[in-house]
Amino acid sequence: MAESRELFDCSICLQLLEDPVTTTCGHSYCMKCVNAFWDSNNDRGRRFSCPQCRQTFFPRPVLKRNTLLAALIEEHKGENRQNAAAGDTYAEPGDVQCDVCTGRKRKASMFCLVCLASYCETHLKPHYEVAPLKKHKLMEASAQIRDSICGRHDKLLEIYCRTDQQFICLLCLMGEHKGHDTVAVAEEKCHMQRQLERTKEEITDRVEKSERTMEKLREAADVIRGAAWEACDDFERLCAEHIRLYVRSVERKCSEMREKVGEAEKAGVDWTDCRLGRLQREVLELRRREDQIDRLTLTEDPIQFLQGFQALDHLPALTASHERIDTLTEFVTAQKKKLKNMCDKKKSELFSRSENNLLSDIPRLREEILSRTYLLTNIRVSMMLFHFARLSSHTSTLASPAKCVLRLSLQTSEWRWIPTQSLRVFACLIETDRYRGVPWSRLTLITLTDSPSVTRLCAKWAWRGAATGRWSGMWALLI
Repeated sequence: MAESRELFDCSICLQLLEDPVTTTCGHSYCMKCVNAFWDSNNDRGRRFSCPQCRQTFFPRPVLKRNTLLAALIEEHKGENRQNAAAGDTYAEPGDVQCDVCTGRKRKASMFCLVCLASYCETHLKPHYEVAPLKKHKLMEASAQIRDSICGRHDKLLEIYCRTDQQFICLLCLMGEHKGHDTVAVAEEKCHMQRQLERTKEEITDRVEKSERTMEKLREAADVIRGAAWEACDDFERLCAEHIRLYVRSVERKCSEMREKVGEAEKAGVDWTDCRLGRLQREVLELRRREDQIDRLTLTEDPIQFLQGFQALDHLPALTASHERIDTLTEFVTAQKKKLKNMCDKKKSELFSRSENNLLSDIPRLREEILSRTYLLTNIRVSMMLFHFARLSSHTSTLASPAKCVLRLSLQTSEWRWIPTQSLRVFACLIETDRYRGVPWSRLTLITLTDSPSVTRLCAKWAWRGAATGRWSGMWALLI
């Protein structure tokens, strides 16, 4: 069909031939097209050429209508009309029906804004062929097209009355709407489109602000969680230093602390989650509103566009979930301060007593730890005492054994001797720096042999507990 259509096209205007003429070279053109072509090129020495093959003619050929070709073109037009008529389909439920068809209605394809009627392909042909009808404005037929017709005057609704907020025709404008604030429908659509653009920009700004606030809320929740766990970890590290002395007490305090921190954490996170949830719901609503606006902006029909615009709801007002950043920072700081104060209070309750009072709760464990500590510390002292005893045994007689007093700091290992006269016993008093809560302790050295060259010492460490007041001791063979 397309190839046969091209056979009857004029190579100058590229339309179907009208009053076809044929030159001596065999090419066919519209009579007015080829004459216009030759008239525009008549300055070439009075020689005329074929527009297609450029064969020249002199003088100018006298063109006559090719009746055979014209008949073929008319036959071709008739076939096209028959094919177009055969292409019409009958209207189904929900389709727009042709207003001209009688009997069973065909499906309308176009609507004439001047005739105010819908036409199928068959009855639409006059609008393509009749000169006055060609000037009519056509648009695709639809079920909503009737909404563009004035119900009182059967005229096209071309005016929008801003005073009454309704569509009117020209007759309505001259009647009851005279003096009202009116504007063309297309102009009102442009105005509403600009308003929609501003609304869309506002939605975008609010969505971005909400997303930033949501991010801050998430960060605040993370900070609160981190502060809560940091407080717990700090508390547990401090408890670990004393866990060997009061395991059960510390574990109980840890459990209580974890519960209270968990409550504080839950309160803070619930606060952020509550506002986060409201913001998420608001963002979803704003995005839904944005999608409605996007669909509305794609509407070409101004009537449908304005009706859809009027159906839009106003944007919801800002909720209390849009917290200011400084308010959110103050809340996070308050939560961290609350956790810190809670932890400090528990620390004060747990560690306010002196270590002596804490150790007095478990005296057996205390004395065992002290015995091991003094044993390791005093071994070095015993070796020094041994060397001093050997020196004294060489410089003194057996009848005049040496006696000394030793003053020693167990933290700095600084000591000095004060020799005195006694029997075969080296009585040494160790004055401590109240190390580990022990106010003082004493050390007794006894020689085991009378040989001046060989001195074997047996040392006894003795200390008195500050809480119990009892003396404890330990013997050790130094040599």
